[in-house]
Formats: sequence, C-alpha cells, structure tokens
Amino acid sequence: MKKTFLTLGVLLSLSNADEISRINALVTEVHKLRVGYDTCQEQLQMLQKQKPTCKKTNKKEYEALRKKVSSLDENITRLQKENDALRTKLAKVQKEKEALEKSLKNQKKALVHEDSNKQENIKNEKQMQTHITKPKTFRTLREAYIYDAPKGKVVAKWEKGRSFTSYMDAGEWVKITGYFINKKWTPAQKELWIKRADAFER
Repeated sequence: MKKTFLTLGVLLSLSNADEISRINALVTEVHKLRVGYDTCQEQLQMLQKQKPTCKKTNKKEYEALRKKVSSLDENITRLQKENDALRTKLAKVQKEKEALEKSLKNQKKALVHEDSNKQENIKNEKQMQTHITKPKTFRTLREAYIYDAPKGKVVAKWEKGRSFTSYMDAGEWVKITGYFINKKWTPAQKELWIKRADAFER
C-alpha cells in the first residue's frame, strides 16, 4: 500500500509537469497568433482607408486578409478553449494529488503508530515473561510500592531498608517470595511484586 501511494505521487507529479508545459506552450502559441491577428487587422484597416487604383486587385487582397483574420480568430478561440480545459484538468489533478499526499501522510502516521504499539507490546510481553532464578535476598532502596502483579495494582507500601527474598523475576520486576518479620523469614502468601529499580541485591 505504501509503495502504491509513492508511485501514484510520482506519476501525479510528472502529470502535473506535462500539463504545465502544455499550458505554457499554448500561451506562447496564442500570443503569436494574436500578434499575427493584430497585424492582419492593421492591414485590413489600411486597405479600407486607401483609395483603390484597381478595385479588383484591392478586393482580392482584402478578401484574402479577411479570411486570414477569420482563420486566426478561430485558431485563437480554439486554443483558448483548449487552454481553459487543460487548466481545469490541472486543477482537478492537483486536488487529487493533494488528497493522495494527505492520505499518504495519514498512512505513514498510522504505520508509525502501529509500529510503536507493536514495540510496546513486545516490550510488555518480555516484561510479563517470568524467569526462575537462584534464590536471592534483596533490600528496598527507598520507600517502595508493592504490586499484585507486574504493572498491577498497588497492594502495599514498604519502608526503606526492608529485606525480602526472591527466586523469580519478569523483566524490570522482581517477585517477592518471602520477607522478614522481626528477623524471621516468612513465605509470601500471595502474589507480591516490586520494581527492580526500587531494590538492590544484598
């Protein structure tokens, strides 16, 4: 889908360039025709003002110029219509290009957001994967919240320096498998987790 939008964008850019070149060529052609048209008009006016010495010759010359002016006028009208049609087409293509660019921008945002979500999900999955470790003794580094699961609900708050044991972790979390009350070790009766940053190994 992303490649398709990029291809369409390139094609539209090339199409716009062709249309603009065609319009510029038409403008130049119309200008040349107008110059010829004005010249013929001046010649016609001069013939009309002249007192002809030969009516037949002047009449033929006059008719030839009149036909040339008429032909130039038709060509100018035709080219102006073609020019207007191209400008209309260019405006339509420009709108389509803008719509595709906007859609492409939204697609990119969606892809970035989707990729970010995937990375976050992968990170969360890794954090949720538990690993059995050697039994260790820890101590809280500061006042710390105790949770019922990694990223779970807070169920307690322990003071700084409290000791506990663990033989399981999950990413940035350490499971509390037991703790000390009056220097006597007591196994944890429910799920208790602490952030690894809030404790240090003794």
